[in-house]
Amino acid sequence: MSSITVKVLALWLFYIPVAFSAGIGDVFHVKQGSENGGCDSHLSDLTRWWTESQAMASAGLSAFDDANGNAGDTKTKNAKHALQKYLGIDDDTSNEDKEDIKSILLDVQLFMAKKKFLKDDLPWLFCDSTWLEQKSRTDKIEECGEEVEIQDSAKYGPQLEADESSVPYYSSDLDQYVVDQVWGEGGVCASSRELGVTQGLTDPSTVTLCPRAFTRTGVETNFGVDAQGKKLRDVLSKSATLFHELFHLVIGSDDTIDATYDLGTLFKHIEKPYTIPGKSEWDGQRNALKNLDRKTNAMLVRTNPETWVFFCTDYWYTLNKNLYWDTTGVSNTA
Repeated sequence: MSSITVKVLALWLFYIPVAFSAGIGDVFHVKQGSENGGCDSHLSDLTRWWTESQAMASAGLSAFDDANGNAGDTKTKNAKHALQKYLGIDDDTSNEDKEDIKSILLDVQLFMAKKKFLKDDLPWLFCDSTWLEQKSRTDKIEECGEEVEIQDSAKYGPQLEADESSVPYYSSDLDQYVVDQVWGEGGVCASSRELGVTQGLTDPSTVTLCPRAFTRTGVETNFGVDAQGKKLRDVLSKSATLFHELFHLVIGSDDTIDATYDLGTLFKHIEKPYTIPGKSEWDGQRNALKNLDRKTNAMLVRTNPETWVFFCTDYWYTLNKNLYWDTTGVSNTA
């Protein structure tokens, strides 16, 4: 196959309608430079991740439309299978519920198209957590024309009081403080597990992609690789981190709890959709949140960002590579 043919094929596989073709720099303040969270060295990656995220969202939304086709059509069967497998949507699910579930993904796509705005200003995108500088609780700030300690301020004092172990962090880009736990040198990205963090406490909100998101192994560099005989987790690309964080950003972190990152755990809980678990996080995290809102397994699955990563990736492969994954994690011909 000629290089020209390959390029044309790539463009076709990731074709995004013009109405949804806003660039990442159109919807984010992407931090410039190479220090304090700057993204200059990652711009080519971010551009590719953005295109891949748009393709994933478009594929997932297609499943909702394709499921309304003729019952005997293969495409309709495949779409229904994907919706049931990942989201617990079946023929008994009301149209209203289907639209509510679909709206989660649609809102993310509309944000990527610059057709949904979150706050008065564009959110910021950083490529390291060093954009935040840890401060002391007793540092002085100006509030209402007076100098007060941060811990005594009307804005940040209550947040610090709620958690005695928390500390303020200052952002010169936003000229605002963020109250968080003590992460140590390097901030939250210094943790070996962190790939990305989204927070909405500032105005505008921020997404931080950690260096490990760009350098980690065990995932593909590009989306859409040959997946025959491979597990779904093994064909996810690095862009999945950005796509995941978009759900936290657009829907809100409080409404998109990371219930699980594990495909098997997801399938186990979707089999009991009406069960109300004791905790909102299922992977055994030490500080797992209690399920105070008494959300069902189905509700948690549908607002879990990684669910959408799996679902959209799977159905993209169904549409473009004639493959899907069963609940054992094995790829099959669609």
